[in-house]
Amino acid sequence: MDVNALNTSYTNWFKQNFKFTSHPDFIEIQTPFTDPLHDYIALVLIPTKNGFCLSDDGYTLNELATRNFDLTCAQPVLQSLGITVNAQQELTVTFPDLAALPAAQNRLIQGILQLYGMAATPFPTQ
Repeated sequence: MDVNALNTSYTNWFKQNFKFTSHPDFIEIQTPFTDPLHDYIALVLIPTKNGFCLSDDGYTLNELATRNFDLTCAQPVLQSLGITVNAQQELTVTFPDLAALPAAQNRLIQGILQLYGMAATPFPTQ
């Protein structure tokens, strides 16, 4: 197996499937991952005083609210991934520099997908 070919293949896939759109105050990142409604998961990258904030712009929790999803049960998942919920009900990850963006982006996408998975899984009630 050729590791260079593997690296090239992955890099090409990333370039073809992640779309970056510049706006005056933020950059929109459209990912190839979809939510349960088959909409692409989009993230927003915002420069801050101390670095950057990556956000789902409130889309995930807004969608889950329509399903009466209780966010309380998801707090351990969010905390383990370093995801916080801000006052606008956005899922966010903050980081100091752009070198940390790939890991932050992966954590936020993973958290979003886990929340949707939790919402689709019936839990026993007592």
